[in-house]
Amino acid sequence: MFELAFEYFTSMSMKYLIDEAILPQNITVFFIVLIIFVVGGLLNLFIGVGGDYSLAKLNEKTLLGLRSDVYKQLQTLSSKAYQKYRSGDLLSRFTLDAPAIEYALQQIFVISLYSFMSAIVGVVLMITISWKLTIVAVIGSLLVIMPQALMSKRAKLYNQSYVDGMEQFSNHIEEEVKGFRTIQAFNLKRSFEQRFDKQMELLYSFGVKRSFVNSNLERLPVMILTIVNVAVLAVGGYFTFQKQMSIGDFTAFNSIFLTFNYGITAFMRIIPAFIEGEVGMKRVNEILELQQELVEAEQPIALTNTSADISFTNVSFGYDDQEMILNRISLLIKDGQYVAIGGSSGSGKSTLVQLLLRFYQAQEGNITIQSHPLEQLELDSLFRTVGVVFQEPYLFNTTLRDNLLLGNADATAEEIERALDMAGLSELIIELPLGLDTMIVNEGQNFSAGERQRIAIAQTVLRNPHIFIADDITAALDPEAESIINECLVKLSRNRTLIHITHRLHTITDADYIYVLDRGKLVGAGKHDELLATCTHYGQMWTRQQGFQWSQDGQQVHIATYRLKQLPFFAEVEDEALQYVATSFLTEKRASGETIIREGEKGNKFYIIVRGKVLITKNNNAGSMTSVASLEDGEYFGEIALLRHIPRTANVIAVTDCVMLTLTAQQLMPLMQTYPYMRAQLEAVIMHRMK
Repeated sequence: MFELAFEYFTSMSMKYLIDEAILPQNITVFFIVLIIFVVGGLLNLFIGVGGDYSLAKLNEKTLLGLRSDVYKQLQTLSSKAYQKYRSGDLLSRFTLDAPAIEYALQQIFVISLYSFMSAIVGVVLMITISWKLTIVAVIGSLLVIMPQALMSKRAKLYNQSYVDGMEQFSNHIEEEVKGFRTIQAFNLKRSFEQRFDKQMELLYSFGVKRSFVNSNLERLPVMILTIVNVAVLAVGGYFTFQKQMSIGDFTAFNSIFLTFNYGITAFMRIIPAFIEGEVGMKRVNEILELQQELVEAEQPIALTNTSADISFTNVSFGYDDQEMILNRISLLIKDGQYVAIGGSSGSGKSTLVQLLLRFYQAQEGNITIQSHPLEQLELDSLFRTVGVVFQEPYLFNTTLRDNLLLGNADATAEEIERALDMAGLSELIIELPLGLDTMIVNEGQNFSAGERQRIAIAQTVLRNPHIFIADDITAALDPEAESIINECLVKLSRNRTLIHITHRLHTITDADYIYVLDRGKLVGAGKHDELLATCTHYGQMWTRQQGFQWSQDGQQVHIATYRLKQLPFFAEVEDEALQYVATSFLTEKRASGETIIREGEKGNKFYIIVRGKVLITKNNNAGSMTSVASLEDGEYFGEIALLRHIPRTANVIAVTDCVMLTLTAQQLMPLMQTYPYMRAQLEAVIMHRMK
């Protein structure tokens, strides 16, 4: 307000300088006006600096509050929300949208307030000089809203498109940074460069349109005001010639009008910033308005770290209303038991864990711990009682010690040492030059997969949870690492409840109780020997996973002849011939994300999955891929290539690091000539698979 008053004083002083000082040659009035100028200018400087500092604090507090609101909201969202938004989508709310909102708020606080007051004061002062000329000035100035009315909709659209494009670009860059090994190993640089170029072309197109419209939103009002200013000069000059205004009045009016113009022009210039801020606020509100699912009860019940029976009663759950992942599951995990949950990939094993941790909410049924409904439990006590190690543990880029202490910031040196011993890490720490002060690089890439799992186990052990969950933690490990992890789990099963989720059945033969899931349904329950006798699905999985012998260095795999006989096209082949076939298989390793087979390419190789998981997909008319099925340990694919050299009918992509046995048609052809019925059996299997 002081700055505005000084601006208009400067304009009004022109009237007194000319009419009261310069024309009458009154030196006293002249110096009084100059002194007021100097004093007012100094005050204006100090007050302006103070205002800038206050405004900076206000803006930063507003931005801090906004970012805090978004951050706190993210902490309350379920996994469903994190599946909908990629990490780049969420980060852009902090890095793109929040600064746009901050800048818009800054401009609105300063320029909008200044322009509003300037318009009111300017009109009043101009009326005191000449109401007729004021009408010309005000009516002409109202025309500046035309560009805004005509182009604001397009400006919002282009700004939204540009921000969305930047968000997608951030996601792709993050994806390439994390997958740089795969990109280099498979020489994908050119294809990713082409994707980058397309994204840049799209951003360039939206950026040009956005900048052009924003520039016009600024430029056109200035052009209109320039024309209005000429009109004011012309009419004002005419009034001066007609002696209706003095020279001082004319000069002061034009000076006031210029200040008035500056306020309007400044306001028009912040319109693009306002639009960007509006788009940013819309995107931030999109996150803030998401329904919070991880909400604590009004009067939560605290769990005691003693007895903790877990009960699932008729629990059903689906990620959407179209398909249920779990169908009326009922099971009981008694306190202190070592309970395993086995089943093929996609059977719903890990979903049970996510429901228990309240990552999702079951559509039907009840889950209780200590006979208390899960929704009524205090969240802090729930997460103190239940500890989990996931299939892909996340390590932060700090020291090994700091990562361990995430589980218990107050852990003593003795507790850390005990946790390392239980996780089988003591020898590894001794071998590290910096020991526990070793930095974790790139989310743990300086450690093997097995070592990362053991670090995650030690981290969870430090929390000393009464219920320990191992969620398929050996899925991507080699036999040696798997053996070490299994030894850790045996130690962990003492004096606590252990829930072991896995599809590798040989790791859970000693469990107190095993629940078997298949396609979201509970199909078996009991001890290992009981399930082999009573559960068909468990027996089939067990059979598929047997018959593979690893070399001592873990680099080669040999398949037993009895395992080959389980394949339909080898079922009737003599043992002598099968021994020859078994020695013909080669061991291949494929990295996670690698395309093993491409639809349409010629193939001559048959695969048996020893360890790992692959996804079968087909190309659709839209140019993308549709998931058809998934295969894992003990399953096979590519048998058509053993007999027919036709294009592959699907893509096969490694979901995890895979170890496979492969056999080519050239290796098998001599046997089919010796045993013609082998060809007939293979033909029958192929006809069945191609239906």
